[in-house]
Amino acid sequence: MHIPHLEQAYENIKKTCDSKLKQIYPIQIPELVNARYQKELEYLKTSDYLDDFEIYRCLNMEATKCLQVLLMRGTTTSSYIIYLLGNSLLNPLPTHYYCPKCGHYETVDTKLFGIDLPADKCPTCQTNLIADGFNLPLEVAWGLDGKKTLSFDYNISEEFLPFAKRVLQNLYPRHVIAPLGLCNRPRASQAIEMKHSGFLILPEGRNIEDYPEMTGFLEDGELCLSGNILDIENNYIHRILLLQNRCLEQMIAMQRKTGIYANEITLHELHTLNWNDINNSSALTDAESYLFHTIKPKTFYDMVCLNSASHNTYSNKECSPHEGNYYSLPTIFEKSNFKKYPCYTREDFFDELLKMGIDLEKAYEIAEFIRKGKQNSAKQKFADQFASFELPEEFKSVAKEYLYLFPRSHCAEYMLMYAKLAFYAKKDSRAFSKIAFKR
Repeated sequence: MHIPHLEQAYENIKKTCDSKLKQIYPIQIPELVNARYQKELEYLKTSDYLDDFEIYRCLNMEATKCLQVLLMRGTTTSSYIIYLLGNSLLNPLPTHYYCPKCGHYETVDTKLFGIDLPADKCPTCQTNLIADGFNLPLEVAWGLDGKKTLSFDYNISEEFLPFAKRVLQNLYPRHVIAPLGLCNRPRASQAIEMKHSGFLILPEGRNIEDYPEMTGFLEDGELCLSGNILDIENNYIHRILLLQNRCLEQMIAMQRKTGIYANEITLHELHTLNWNDINNSSALTDAESYLFHTIKPKTFYDMVCLNSASHNTYSNKECSPHEGNYYSLPTIFEKSNFKKYPCYTREDFFDELLKMGIDLEKAYEIAEFIRKGKQNSAKQKFADQFASFELPEEFKSVAKEYLYLFPRSHCAEYMLMYAKLAFYAKKDSRAFSKIAFKR
């Protein structure tokens, strides 16, 4: 009844990654890069998610072929293997400079990202250096032992759905690939619609009709299956979540108007964009836009922090962006404790703990504790556990501001999407205005 494993998945993934590494590093693979890569391969070989990595590889190949953009959500984007398999600019390695001519490689001790670094020349051959890296720790993607629960959920444009279905049919020719429907309530509307949000790989011999309690209809009347993740897993169905995204729809439209492929826009081209350019992309939420206007972030790192701040859940309900109470957020950032420990994402807490000299395993345990909001739990066992952590009181007070924290990788990926829209807007403002604002 289970979905069979994909043959040669590990070999296919490794071959693709090895080829990409040779393309990036034609001279030699830097030692730090290879160490990260080999560790992830070690985890991948025994991972429960090996098939999901292979599905991602195939989906990305198809997206590249049909000039589409496939955007992964969540912390799985912190994986270096995911970076090598895809077209994302989100390189999880530490911030660094790299010389494409002689192979010189140097990490930069900074909280900033590669996109924030100033232009520089190679100290060996004077070639213009490439600046890259988003400081996404290995542990965020894989956990301490490579056994962390991973999610493989995507943002796409609507027109990629039939291409994705064909990929899945080729991978699982003996299985029915059923449309996945998720309930959606459009803004300013009381009607609930069933949105086509990906596909379900059914066990061999099963059809949609075998799941009457999960059957529904998409907006166009097509039969689909819908249900929560437990219903899906209990029926041994494999879910491929493909969420349609307005920003990606606009990006694909601008790609056609300008002739500039979205997947070929580089970090160097996005480097000069400022916070107002990003805000003018029309992609930001009201909370994000308010924070951008109030704080005026100077770097891409700062913008990612504010993106996270606009989505985090706070112990002070007056700061909840989800309820439109985000006007109080800037006061949190002005507190002296927060200025000493400026933690906007779960990775910020992890980085600060490591800087304190706390060992890796303990730092990861505490960061996970904080990002889930357990430090504010009413349960005595969590209160006792938090009290047992030997941490500065100022740091603990910052931790208590949160009930849940977003990951840096998710926010950085979204900010890169917004930046590409801003890039297109500056290239052809008239076309962008027609597409984004329907003028």
